[in-house]
Amino acid sequence: MRNNKILQLNTFLGNKEERFHFARVTIHQPSDLRLHQHSFAEIFWIESGSGHHFINGKKKSLQMGTMVFVRPQDKHTFGSDGNKHGITIANLAFEPDTIEHLYNRYFQGSQEYFWTNNHLPFQIELSTEQVFQLATQADKLQYCSKTVFDLDRFLLKLFDIILPKFQNNSISDLPSWLHVALEHTRTPKGFHQDIQEICKLTGRSADYINRLLKEKTGFTFTQTINKFRLQYAGNQLMMSEVAIKTICSECGFANLGYFYKIFSAYYGQTPNEYRQKNRTIV
Repeated sequence: MRNNKILQLNTFLGNKEERFHFARVTIHQPSDLRLHQHSFAEIFWIESGSGHHFINGKKKSLQMGTMVFVRPQDKHTFGSDGNKHGITIANLAFEPDTIEHLYNRYFQGSQEYFWTNNHLPFQIELSTEQVFQLATQADKLQYCSKTVFDLDRFLLKLFDIILPKFQNNSISDLPSWLHVALEHTRTPKGFHQDIQEICKLTGRSADYINRLLKEKTGFTFTQTINKFRLQYAGNQLMMSEVAIKTICSECGFANLGYFYKIFSAYYGQTPNEYRQKNRTIV
């Protein structure tokens, strides 16, 4: 697998109007496909069979339900386990600007899917029911015009199918006493209180609340409070002419440099850039 070929999306498109490529391929041998890299983004999932994904120098197992979000910089290929039925892969390829669109509109701050910084791309395991649901939606891609609308419609449906897997534990599952405390932290007054002061409202320890939040939402106590602060800052930047330094202070951040750092990590833009792009009051 030393050969490395960079594939271009337009090679697979039928005409200039098509904006994505969808295909199903069945691999029977461990070396049916060459190691390659591509200029486009790719989502693939296994509809049947089992095999391996050779990705960025690593070997990962594939089975029915495995879904991988391959970034343009990733180098990979596939191989089956050599069984007579092979491994059937459903594959959707599209230009990277769609990734940017998804991030800006739906996934700001996400470090999952296409936006992970890990060496290996993001991988999940779908249930049999989810695979069947995707197959029904994917069948429509075979015969559509492959426009931007068709792509967006499918991607939104895809995330609608897979997101419940990650949203089983959510803030709605939290006990009422914690809801009350968290609502308090959403206000400028609450932003200026430390964690211990907030804990006094609940009668529970910071360690207990931290474990509960991590279990239910995937975020720590500090990450949850910072999320509320940054959402407030984003609204202030969009809706007001208040100076960024003042917004930083209102949100309870003592250090402007730190505010810029975590704001940029959450929104993918500096506060100045965010204000210019999302300004609603001129």
